[in-house]
Amino acid sequence: MNIELRSIKHSAFASEETYCYQAKVYVDGKHCANVSNNGHGGGDYQHPVKGAATSLAKIETWIEANHPPIDMSRYAGGDLATSDTKMDLEMLCIDLINDWLDTKEIKRMMASKVLLFDGEKVQGMSWKGIRKVTTSHIEAAAMRYPKRIILNRLTLDEAKAIMKQVSP
Repeated sequence: MNIELRSIKHSAFASEETYCYQAKVYVDGKHCANVSNNGHGGGDYQHPVKGAATSLAKIETWIEANHPPIDMSRYAGGDLATSDTKMDLEMLCIDLINDWLDTKEIKRMMASKVLLFDGEKVQGMSWKGIRKVTTSHIEAAAMRYPKRIILNRLTLDEAKAIMKQVSP
């Protein structure tokens, strides 16, 4: 089962405790539900599409069976630090929104800067008055810093992996 979010609308200014967003849930290429959150700390709203081939219950069952429990120690301390929580559609949507936001940010950064990775940190190289990086800018950075990895030359997934590696 391939679960993805499409038609994502995210509002950063309205996101307080949770993401303020709305999106369409697609399972194996078919629209089966709409999800949203108002960004004030409550749970997601999940509305099945009438006549959808896959029900929300089937999606939840599949997610629980095919995704490992969530290690809550990465969130709050205390009792949560030692417990695991079952993955569900809401948590999967959070992961997919995080991935979508990361992708959007990396694309934005690579459009205006050459991103260089030296093994420890990522630095951006830009030129005064230049808003869009071209191949000649990437080549100039490669000549100036031959030992660094240029994220603009990598696939988006490879660049995201490096950015996640160096992010706190």
